[in-house]
Amino acid sequence: MPDISLLVELAEFYQVSISEIIDGERKSEQMNQDVIDTAVKMAEYSKNELSTQKKKTTSALCMIFGAFIKPLVESY
Repeated sequence: MPDISLLVELAEFYQVSISEIIDGERKSEQMNQDVIDTAVKMAEYSKNELSTQKKKTTSALCMIFGAFIKPLVESY
């Protein structure tokens, strides 16, 4: 199963609907705009969640690094 953020691009490239990719069978030649819109929203949400998680991880690592460096700097 492809990453959800790739579903829209795959559907457009292969000219199939997103539901056809998920179901694994071709049902129609015309893509349903509602399905595309929903998939785009899901992909954007997924990207935003990943970005938020990266920011939280980076902040936590910086705080940990700062906690270890502070005693070293104060000892000089």
